[in-house]
Amino acid sequence: MMERASERILVSLAYLKTLWDKERKNLLDTYLPFLAELFRRKNYTFIEEDSKFINRISKEIEEEFGLKIPYHPLLSLLNRAKKENS
Repeated sequence: MMERASERILVSLAYLKTLWDKERKNLLDTYLPFLAELFRRKNYTFIEEDSKFINRISKEIEEEFGLKIPYHPLLSLLNRAKKENS
């Protein structure tokens, strides 16, 4: 179990590093693909703007990708995702 979690984190960090090296945009932008993939996996079709939803998304990102994104940075990421989707 611990080995699987370490693999998940290592893969996620490698992907973040690759995106950062390639794009060199805002650091927050490098997390958007993880959010998009989570929404795809969980079949989410919209973003709810309440703390319960944001906390659930934070927990699911950690479970799926091993990345801990605190509440406020995740809120900023969700707002950025909404802008990109508009």
